[in-house]
Amino acid sequence: MRGGFTGVTFDVKKLIVGDGTNASTATAIVAAAGATYTLAASTNIEILTNGTLKLDAGTSGRTMIVSAPITGNGNLTVADIAGGNVIYSNSGMTLGGALTVNGALQVTGGGNRTVGTLARTANGSLALDGATDQVVVTSDYTNTGFGSGNTFNARAGISGSGAIISADMAAGRTNQGLSVNGGTATAGNTALNLNVHTTSSIAANGLTGTNTSDVANGDYRIQNTGTVTKIRGGATNSSATPDGRLSGVGISGGSVETATGYAATGIAAGGTSPNLGVTFTGSGAAGALSGQTVTVSDNFGESQELDITGGAYDLAQANAHAGPITIAAQHVGGSNTATVTVSNVAPTDATYTETLSGGLALTGGATGGSGTFSGITAGDPGTNVSRQVGVNTGTAGHITGTGVLTLKSDAVNSSGLGQTALLDQSFDIAGNVFAYAAATVSTSVTVAAQHVNGSERAAISIANTAAASGGYTETLSATMTTSPAATGSGSVGGLVAGAGPDTTSLMVGVDTTTAGAKSGTATVLLSSDEVMSSGLGSTSLGSSNVGVVGDVYNYAVGDMAKTGGSGTFSGTAQVGFNLDFGTILQNTGTYTANLGALNTAPAAFSDLLSGLFAITAGSGFLLTGFDPFSGLAGQGSHALTVALASADLGSWSETIKFTWNGSNTAIPVTGGGTYVGPTSDIFLTISGTVTDTPEPGILWLMASAGLLGWYSARRKVAKCA
Repeated sequence: MRGGFTGVTFDVKKLIVGDGTNASTATAIVAAAGATYTLAASTNIEILTNGTLKLDAGTSGRTMIVSAPITGNGNLTVADIAGGNVIYSNSGMTLGGALTVNGALQVTGGGNRTVGTLARTANGSLALDGATDQVVVTSDYTNTGFGSGNTFNARAGISGSGAIISADMAAGRTNQGLSVNGGTATAGNTALNLNVHTTSSIAANGLTGTNTSDVANGDYRIQNTGTVTKIRGGATNSSATPDGRLSGVGISGGSVETATGYAATGIAAGGTSPNLGVTFTGSGAAGALSGQTVTVSDNFGESQELDITGGAYDLAQANAHAGPITIAAQHVGGSNTATVTVSNVAPTDATYTETLSGGLALTGGATGGSGTFSGITAGDPGTNVSRQVGVNTGTAGHITGTGVLTLKSDAVNSSGLGQTALLDQSFDIAGNVFAYAAATVSTSVTVAAQHVNGSERAAISIANTAAASGGYTETLSATMTTSPAATGSGSVGGLVAGAGPDTTSLMVGVDTTTAGAKSGTATVLLSSDEVMSSGLGSTSLGSSNVGVVGDVYNYAVGDMAKTGGSGTFSGTAQVGFNLDFGTILQNTGTYTANLGALNTAPAAFSDLLSGLFAITAGSGFLLTGFDPFSGLAGQGSHALTVALASADLGSWSETIKFTWNGSNTAIPVTGGGTYVGPTSDIFLTISGTVTDTPEPGILWLMASAGLLGWYSARRKVAKCA
């Protein structure tokens, strides 16, 4: 229908469009050139199913005013006429089909206009003049100008203060719903919580992203909580300062619709969008993920805020135990230890640095404080864990073992990151263990028998009888003191284990200033001395008492003495002895002197004396006992008798050489045999005269005794003879 004359009004009472037989052909009402074409309110327009009515302003500058109610289930199209305008002022539009705005459509006069689908094309514009000019959509609202993501515009090409609402909104629905990580859809603000580990702390621990939660993925969905109208929309990153650690279709917005079909196909009533993913990568410093929001908008002007919350957490980090732990040198059975301190050296942040836990296990020759620990916070020396470790000191040697720290980083602040296994730390534990020297010392020593003032010595045997242990057994040293009657000197040093006894360094003797059975004690002071510059110094091993015994003998001493009888005895052993019978009268009998060859040494602990006699001149005497003898003990005497007969006149003199020496079977002799001392001679001169003329003194004595007559008679007889 076309208006042919300016100012002419068609008074159409009823306009029915479409019979369902030619759905592809639109029925057009075209405004005449230069005219304002009006479809009066008295006209009832009904567009049948499959029918399409096109309102066509005709050309630029024309206006078509439609004040008639439009009903039915068909479609209404505003033609794409640049500069033309279609004004619809009736509130009685209840169209079950689509209202397609290809050109300029102005809705005015107030009231709701209900359509099944509202479709604005690129060339169309829709002006909703007043706040009460609303379009209620029961099926779908599309707009080629929506855009996507942060550029989504539900009112692209829409002007005026009127609203486009869904039938669900008209029925009281206030918003679509958000469903986070598959949860129940909620209206209003909601939050997506994401927690990660920082990549810097992962690197500090030598881990890789595959071992840890350095990336957290979350998603949300948009739900159409209505029962009638499809919705379309976009997700806008509405953060004041977007956090560059967030990525993904759910935060960037730019590809939400393309990737998910949210705007392209919409969400049917009761349906949900595909998952809109958000990825939080834990680069940079630890701390809260704050101020990050996504605004989800739909094509009907509804919107909801999604808060992206969470934080980046630094993993705990244990102090490194690189290199061996050395235990100070010690002896077998020692208990030296070294301290293994486990600290959390991650950046200090009580909220965003995880705590350290783990355990210490010891293998090999390592001993000490194994076990578990937990709750070590970063930077707090009060929460360090110390363990004392050592080495097995049951045997000597270079003892080694291994300590293994199994480490874990434990979530804090209810982050949900759980427990993360960190790399184990292995470290060597080593220490030198030294065995004490062990001394075996003679319990007693017998010094060889000797003479007074002798210098015999005997060795104390000392040995380091500790087990050799590859250089880890200490050496033995000793010094010595002696008690009275024992003498000695010397020291031992550096006696190694297994080297055999030392029998030359500690020599002892006995006091030989006097004779006798001597006994005393040598006290051997023992020490175990460090080896391999261990720093252990010398350790006293106490002392060992050694009994020292030895016999000391007097030398035999030869001498002579007169024990009785006639004659005068004088002299010394050194210058010789004289036995002088003087002058005796002939035939007055035999004159006898008793002598002794003596051993004047003390009776006990003295050599035995042996002797023999040699007569060097004369033979006027009768000698008895001057035969060789031996075994004369100290203070012993060998009897000798010298007799002078008075029968023959004359002067008699005789020299006897007494050769003596000492012997002692107790005193050892090199090569064996019996000790025999040096020879010494004592000379004895015997003299006497036999006369027939008494000396004056003798005559006086004879007269006194009444023997003078006897003497005269004897002389007469002698002469006669």
